[in-house]
Amino acid sequence: MSHEFLLWIALSFYSAHILEEYNYDWKSWVNSISPISVDWSSFYITNFVVIVFGFCCAQIGWKLPEFSMIYISLMWINAVFFHILPTIFFRKFSPGLFTAIFLFLPIVAWCYYGAYLDGKLSIQVLIVSNLGGFVVMLFPLILAKTKKHRLLTNKSN
Repeated sequence: MSHEFLLWIALSFYSAHILEEYNYDWKSWVNSISPISVDWSSFYITNFVVIVFGFCCAQIGWKLPEFSMIYISLMWINAVFFHILPTIFFRKFSPGLFTAIFLFLPIVAWCYYGAYLDGKLSIQVLIVSNLGGFVVMLFPLILAKTKKHRLLTNKSN
């Protein structure tokens, strides 16, 4: 039996994560600890894109594990670097921490193990998917940081 179905479970867990972040006011938390200003519109659009991306990854599955495992990489990067470590460093609860620990980390381990059992986990898959995961995670941060940059807007002063 193939373990591709785990990618769909990961997608459903990400949906629960977004719900936790929204209900515990992730926007206010991130604005209190970060120089990057985030609004709810950006939160909604970014998370919509994450869900569509997760759907694409789950649909492609083991046909291209370098791509589909980017979503799994994104999940552990989000859990560790954007929830667990900031909670420890700032000593302030990060909305999304519960799902990061109790949903993300277990499904990530299960997905990697499932890919291994199915013969789809290689060094190439690990490298490409983790590089891709970091790029996908950093992309909205780069956009948020540069959105008011004069060269990138049509505003003339």
